Amino acid sequence: MIKNLVTKISIATTLLFAISCQAQNTDQSKISVVNGNNKMNALNGHENNVVKNKVVVIYNNKEVTASDVAAYINQDIKSFYSYSLQQQQALIKAYVIDKLLEDQVKKSNIENDLTFQEALKVLKRSLAIQVLFKKNVPALKEDEYPFYQKQFASEKIKISHILLSSQEKAKEVKDKLSKGESFEKLAKEESLDKETKENGGLVEQWFFQGDLPEPIFAMQEGGVSEPMQLSKTAWQLIKLNSKVPHIPSKEEINEYTFNLRAEKYAAALYDAANVKIMTDALNLPEESQENKPIASTDNKQVVDSDVKNGSDLGKVASTTEHTDIKKKSDIKKLQAKSNLKKK
Repeated sequence: MIKNLVTKISIATTLLFAISCQAQNTDQSKISVVNGNNKMNALNGHENNVVKNKVVVIYNNKEVTASDVAAYINQDIKSFYSYSLQQQQALIKAYVIDKLLEDQVKKSNIENDLTFQEALKVLKRSLAIQVLFKKNVPALKEDEYPFYQKQFASEKIKISHILLSSQEKAKEVKDKLSKGESFEKLAKEESLDKETKENGGLVEQWFFQGDLPEPIFAMQEGGVSEPMQLSKTAWQLIKLNSKVPHIPSKEEINEYTFNLRAEKYAAALYDAANVKIMTDALNLPEESQENKPIASTDNKQVVDSDVKNGSDLGKVASTTEHTDIKKKSDIKKLQAKSNLKKK
């Protein structure tokens, strides 16, 4: 049991920032932002300590300072203030959700119910949060499965391949195939893959959408791909042997949708916590602006990108039943993560 938990390290880590990055699009009736002066009045010689101890958010009547959030992201106070207001709010929201989940773990007495002798000590908290999700995230209703089976329906294929050392060699073999030579015969003669060449290049396992490039799934049964490069010294030709519909099982559907349902649970905790983000405390005094470090372009791009992605996740997570997942691209991404277990 413990081994299985360890292999699913920290679903919370993935969820926290995705949910938190919805800050700029959050319904203001749920999160009360306390507005104040755009700039704090200039401080005297002990301004650094004042800034560190400035309350930036209140939730469930608990005050959180700027230094608390800075420590949470392993950065100093000036680095925290180098982020834009939207980025600061996203980080604050991640902090609050993290602490709310931690509180729920303590209330549920999960840590005392678990022994983690086989797990690293650093994973204990993350694993406890996973168990919290398992206990509190609502299961899918029986009548919801047909909808998701339709949404997640895809195809699975069986293939054969010929592994070759260069593009020139791959083109040469492709020409022979075009002239009518047997794929199986050429695989035995030319393929560098010792595990499959004796069986005419046949790969035993099934492949699901997301495992292989989409053009492979678009081929007709019996079709052969153009030469495909794997590395500088590896090219391959793929033959599609068979293609059949794949209807996901209940277990697969539960796995595909679990993250979205867990996001809803974490978001509900946040909405119920009476969160007040103190926006006036997120500005340094004017005298300090000159010395304020500039956030690196890389950091800004990462956070801004996550904000946009988080917004999209939030829209998905907030929909009603039967509308959790609408885009086929989202479905394929979720399925691709799960398909590794089938190999």
